[in-house]
This record gives sequence, structure tokens and C-alpha cells, in this order.
Amino acid sequence: VRAHRRALRLSGGNNNARAGLVQALAAAGSTAEAKAMLAELREEMDRTGDPLPAAAFALLALDDVDGALALLETARVRRHPQLRIIDFPSDPRLANDARFEDLARRIGRPNLSQPIRN
Repeated sequence: VRAHRRALRLSGGNNNARAGLVQALAAAGSTAEAKAMLAELREEMDRTGDPLPAAAFALLALDDVDGALALLETARVRRHPQLRIIDFPSDPRLANDARFEDLARRIGRPNLSQPIRN
């Protein structure tokens, strides 16, 4: 959590860093703080219209699989460039969800739970 807080501070408040901190807080059991920070992140995404794919991982860390998939679908519809390069977590909640498989197919990455290798 400390490293993620530092990354957020050094990034000047970058939303990808903010999403990473939400994940770290959720993993550390600080769910109230994670949810509050996620609410701020959602407000920023609403304000900018940017459906940040990294926020889907924050939602997943807080056990909101439906929310994570909905955000990823919005990112797909808006053709968010990060969907082509981001490493998706190996998470059985995603891997075993038919909606995730369908999403992967539609963005041209049939196995999203595997990192991209150059």
C-alpha cells in the first residue's frame, strides 16, 4: 500500500496509479478507504468520459465482478487503447465468466488472462 501511495503522489494523481492503490487497499483489507477512493475515481471517469480499464481491476478487487465487466464493456465500446495492451489478472471470477470470454473475443484478445508477450 505504501508503494502505491507513493506512486500516486509521484504521478501527480494519475488515475492508473489511483486504481492501483484501490486494488492494494482492498487486498490489505482497507475496504472502506478503497471504496471511498474508488468513488473519487468514478467521479473523475464520469467527468472526463474516460472508462479507465485499470479501474475494472479496482472493482474486481472489491468483489464487484459485474461492475468490472460493465466498465470493460464500456471501454470496448469507446475503443479505449489500453484494452489492446493491458495485462489482465488471472482471476477465476473473470476466466470462468462467459461475458469475459465474449469481451475478449470482441476486442481481438481471445485469452485476456494471459499477458501480452512481445
